[in-house]
Amino acid sequence: MRVRGMIAAVLCGVLIFGDSPAFAASAPVSGAGSTFAENAILQWTADVQSTGLHVNYAGTGTLNGQEQFRAKLVDFAVVDFPYETPPARPFEYVPLVAQDASFIYHLTVGGNRVTSLRLSGETLAGIFTGAITAWNDPAIREDNPGLALPSTRVIPVVRSDANGTSAMFTGWLAERYRDRWNTFCPGCGSRTVFPNPDGEFVGQAGASAVVGVVAQIEGTITYTPFSYAFVAHQPTAKVRNVAGYFTAPTAAAIGIGLREGGSSDPRAYPLVSYTSMVVPTSDITAEEGRTLTQFAAHGVCEGQRIAPLLGYGVLPPDLSRLALERLGKVPGADVPDPFMCADVAAAIIGSAPYPSNCDVCEQITTTVQPGALFLSVEPGDVVLPTPVLTPDGEKLVTSGDIRTLTVADLRAGNPGWSVSAQATDFIDLTGAASQHIAAAHLGWTPSVVEQMPVQRVTAGPRVTGLDQPATLAQAAAGYSNGTARLGAHLTLDVPTTTLPGTYTTTLTFTVI
Repeated sequence: MRVRGMIAAVLCGVLIFGDSPAFAASAPVSGAGSTFAENAILQWTADVQSTGLHVNYAGTGTLNGQEQFRAKLVDFAVVDFPYETPPARPFEYVPLVAQDASFIYHLTVGGNRVTSLRLSGETLAGIFTGAITAWNDPAIREDNPGLALPSTRVIPVVRSDANGTSAMFTGWLAERYRDRWNTFCPGCGSRTVFPNPDGEFVGQAGASAVVGVVAQIEGTITYTPFSYAFVAHQPTAKVRNVAGYFTAPTAAAIGIGLREGGSSDPRAYPLVSYTSMVVPTSDITAEEGRTLTQFAAHGVCEGQRIAPLLGYGVLPPDLSRLALERLGKVPGADVPDPFMCADVAAAIIGSAPYPSNCDVCEQITTTVQPGALFLSVEPGDVVLPTPVLTPDGEKLVTSGDIRTLTVADLRAGNPGWSVSAQATDFIDLTGAASQHIAAAHLGWTPSVVEQMPVQRVTAGPRVTGLDQPATLAQAAAGYSNGTARLGAHLTLDVPTTTLPGTYTTTLTFTVI
């Protein structure tokens, strides 16, 4: 893993995260151990160097770090898993770096690298016990609906060296999938070296080695801390947590999973732990203890700001408080109040969004516009025939049809509508201005010419006088959307005293 170049890049911008606390000049200290935590520790040593603290650290591996601390060759160790046989030297474990087990995979569908794989715990247990051997296995298909998975062989790649990620992952398998794990490796439980009894898995020593294999070979999958996937730009699977949500190993999701009671949070990543600093509670001078505790406190507090930029999770506030409490047992300890530095992690964790109810759903949004109600009339005027005298000689009558009206209701909510009309008096525009026929003599019989099957449009009643508003038709609420065509048969009674002329009225329609 090309760590050094990345560290140099981050160092250039470390001051943007805030001022480092001022440290008194102190005696130098040295440590060794975890390669997983090395990036973060080297970053923190660089952060504090300008303030008078001198810390040397070598990523020699957890087992080597443990032995160097036991032999008093170093002042502290950083370990991914605890001692099997604790040293005689008095010590405390101090939570330092959030750790996770992420799953890098190499899978191609249709010539494109898959980058959105989802894996449940049951599926992971099947893969890493040899029960699932093809990428189109029903269990993987169930986790990834809609993804056309190939029949490519699944090739698990495991760590052949002792490491904390294997211990975490195998412990998780042994606890949650006990029967399957015991069938694969009877009595194994948690192991720092992943069991590979039949040699059916590809074994590699070191996180960089397993990541390198997966980056090159189709069908492979491995477990590793997210920081290695981050540096190598490799995709990681979302893993289903106990709340039933598939989550990615983000800095906040790891921190949420680590905090007390956090595993049930929908945002939590499920496979989490932390790397500890082994600190002496004796056999160290007060000056060395001051350097060690100020350095460790910086990592636990302000150092958490930079952790996500290196691919690490954040320590939740409860673990940072525990870390500071335990650092207080070191001779010469100089640490801030345990509640003073929790805000850094709390801010990162608090910004994590909650997942949607369906993390494989696409959220589709549309805006329903208010829409409009349209009324139109066929072009042209209505010309009634010349009125004729009724047999009883009491009046002149004529009749005809109005031009067809069209109502188009495109409104949201389907609220219903009503069309009405009112006529002005007939005026003789060619004769004397005083000549007219009252609108009360004009009547109609409305009709619904055409309506859509989903509509319920009814014609208005027969009216003998259109000098007052009269209903032509109406549509019921819930059944008005669509287009309807309306008509009416007109009847005009003309008094026999009416003088000759051409009389015109205006019939005005209103829709509401």
